[in-house]
Amino acid sequence: MRVSFNGSNYNYIFAFFFGLFTLSIFLNLNHEIYLPIGSNLSDYSGDGAKNLYTFAYYLKYDVGVQFTGLFYPFGDLVTYMDAQPFWVWVIKAIEKVFHFHIENPIIYIHLILLFNLWICSVFLFLILHYYSKNYFFTALGTFIIVFLSPQIFRFSSHYSLGSMGIIPFFWWWYIHLPNKKIFIYILWTLALTLIGFIHPYLLLMMVFLFLSYELIYSAINKKINWLKIASSSISVFLFQFILKFFDKVQDRPINVWGSKEYTTKIDDILLPLSGGLKTIALKIFPNLSTNYSEGHGYISIFGIFVLIILIAKGLIAIMNKQFRIKIEANSIEHWTLATIPVLLFAFFIPFKWEFMDWALEIITPLKQFRGTGRFVFVFYYVFLIFTFVYLSRLYKNAPKKMSFILIIGTIITLFDIYNNHQKQIQSFHDYGKYNAYNYFKSNTQELFSKVDNINDYQCIVPYPPSTEGTEIMWLEADWKAKINYYWFSYFNRLPLATLHSSRASFSNTMEIVQLSGYNSSPKPILKYFKKGKKCLLIAESEYSNENIPIFNNAELLNSIDGLNLYSIDIQNLQSTSTLEKNNDWIDTSHYTIIGQNNFDNLKEKYLLFDNLKEKKNIFKLSIPQHEGKTELRILFWYIPNYSIDPAIPIIEVYKIEEGQETFLKDWREAHTQTYNYRGDWFCVDYTFIIDENINNILFKAYSKGIVMDDLTIYQRRK
Repeated sequence: MRVSFNGSNYNYIFAFFFGLFTLSIFLNLNHEIYLPIGSNLSDYSGDGAKNLYTFAYYLKYDVGVQFTGLFYPFGDLVTYMDAQPFWVWVIKAIEKVFHFHIENPIIYIHLILLFNLWICSVFLFLILHYYSKNYFFTALGTFIIVFLSPQIFRFSSHYSLGSMGIIPFFWWWYIHLPNKKIFIYILWTLALTLIGFIHPYLLLMMVFLFLSYELIYSAINKKINWLKIASSSISVFLFQFILKFFDKVQDRPINVWGSKEYTTKIDDILLPLSGGLKTIALKIFPNLSTNYSEGHGYISIFGIFVLIILIAKGLIAIMNKQFRIKIEANSIEHWTLATIPVLLFAFFIPFKWEFMDWALEIITPLKQFRGTGRFVFVFYYVFLIFTFVYLSRLYKNAPKKMSFILIIGTIITLFDIYNNHQKQIQSFHDYGKYNAYNYFKSNTQELFSKVDNINDYQCIVPYPPSTEGTEIMWLEADWKAKINYYWFSYFNRLPLATLHSSRASFSNTMEIVQLSGYNSSPKPILKYFKKGKKCLLIAESEYSNENIPIFNNAELLNSIDGLNLYSIDIQNLQSTSTLEKNNDWIDTSHYTIIGQNNFDNLKEKYLLFDNLKEKKNIFKLSIPQHEGKTELRILFWYIPNYSIDPAIPIIEVYKIEEGQETFLKDWREAHTQTYNYRGDWFCVDYTFIIDENINNILFKAYSKGIVMDDLTIYQRRK
């Protein structure tokens, strides 16, 4: 099976055409999704729709590093939008040089993904042959590594992480970096920095690998390659500096949700998503997942075979007291060892264990990784390159035995590849859309046909609002409205006054949410809207009878397929009396207001409860002079975080005497309790009976994920 040619140029030629061969096989298998290019959308239901929208809107309308399509009127840095700015810049440059423009953004998404698959094949081929010197194992390994790659599953929605050519390309480049050519290292640093503008995780996982490699190199050679360490490290600092320099947001969340949840698990590496091996494993461990996860990186039956051999040889060597590790610098063993720290981080070890929470409080940037399992990409590519290099060595020593193993392993792997393909097709059938661009363009034209002049409007306000990306609380947009208003925004060049990103400003998000609040809700955001221009309101028809100001001030323009389009002068939502909000609950002939806190005096314009242990003073009150017991009624308006229990604020009442606080009663001792809601805003209505000798009281509250909008205290009239 050994074939060899003289001359390194042959390797590039073979890699080029083998990449085309791999790409043609992929298109043949997945022609239903990707052919004709740009026709179908593999996932229009969630992240796929959002990530296409941000890419398309940024490509068509934006310049620089600010994204204006979401989070109106504030906007945000494009790096937090999964808009792949690097690829957008490349496309704009190509369009400008060759004087053309493609209107359908799905075409560009498909071309980027397919180009990356070809690049991945080319450079995996080159790396494999560099270490194995065997074209058969190079071709077999490249084919398997590409088609089992966890990044292929990102083709359906998380397109930036689907840039699977990036890791092999930069790995190949790093192998061939010269020792002392400063210009090349400057170019390397700049190129690596730009990768952060495809997705920051790609930059971080590669730098992690290269620094780990250099650490082992210094241990082997007893010297440090400062030029390589500096050039890779600087790329991260340079990327961070660019973000900080252009970032206008001051309150990005630090504690990003998901660092411990979206990690790699052992079955992600040792088991395929389906097939015979997975079926056997499910009988033993029935709770194993059968869906693609953030940490998936199955190393194939060949990888498992090599892993078993290595473990067996290691145990035998230990028992014989002959265990030793001898690694040559720049060998594939060197690279494989360098991926171990990266793999541990993919598992989020040791930080996933509770007893290590103290370390997370010290190393706070670690809490900002939502999906550390993604770092398994690096381990997957390096370990499988090592696997096929190791198999080529075994074959050289035992060709007959290895021929049988190769045949059986290839058959099993082809089934794994086919099963992965079937999962992708099934996902397309479940979440994809045929002829997506034309379908949504037609929908947009139909719904907006009653809009006389689109230039009279400044933005689209979706209802209910979304807080996806605050990392603090989760208000979910309605699915049907969500998958359509992306396209409405794109085709009409109207930004969206809602949020779908990551690490967004929570205070700015709450200002957007307050647009759908009550008249007494503070709305400082209105000063940023353009006076003289209206807004369009999008909502599903089921909300048409909501008795809240945003609908009461809107005019219905059109309705199709369960979606309503309204026109609204957003300035009509200015704050007015609290009584207007409470008149459904409070009979003002029997009650009078004695205290109010609508939190508009707070810098953040809201009060957030972070945890159940934290009690916050929400109102201090002097009760007007009264004889005997008096009845106080509390109306507490808030937004709950539905993903967290309890979603109801816990209120406690304290009396204050001579500066001392004494607990009186809590919500469980309230005379009456009722709960009501309108839209996303909830109201708890508590009645407390206060003794005659108490004049000064303090209200405290505790909960988790609650954002307070207004607290009003009434006293029953005598």
